[in-house]
Amino acid sequence: MAQLPTTFPTEGSGFIEMHDVRVYNNKRNAEAVGCLLYDLGLSRRSIIDELQSRLDYFVYAGGTIVDMMGKEIVIHEDYLEEVFGDDPGYKWLSDFPRKCKLHGLKQAPSKDLQKRLQRLHVALKAPEVKLDF
Repeated sequence: MAQLPTTFPTEGSGFIEMHDVRVYNNKRNAEAVGCLLYDLGLSRRSIIDELQSRLDYFVYAGGTIVDMMGKEIVIHEDYLEEVFGDDPGYKWLSDFPRKCKLHGLKQAPSKDLQKRLQRLHVALKAPEVKLDF
C-alpha cells in the first residue's frame, strides 16, 4: 500500500492538486465544473485552447500538478484533447455547461465524463495567463 505524503505544499505555491475522479460522480460537483466552463464565455475550441494554455504555462513556469497521493501528473500538449476522443468537435462543451447552468443535471455523469470533468477542473484551477504590456 502506498504511503500518503505527510505534507503537501499549499495550492498557489506552484502546485495544483487533482481530485480523485470519483468526486465528479456527484451531480453538484459536476454541475459546478459545468458552470465554471459556461462562465468562461468562450467557444468550444477556445475553451480547450485557453485551458490547455493555462496548463502549459503553469508547468512551464515551474508549477506542478499532483494527484491525491502526491504523484506528479505529466501534462502534454494533448492532455485535454485526449479525453474528447469520441467528440473531436467538442460538441459536449456547448451542451454540458449550458445544461448545468440553466437546468441542472438529472443524473450523475458517466465514468468517461467524470475523467473529462477531472481534467477540465484541474485546468480551470491553473492561473489565467495575462500579458503585461
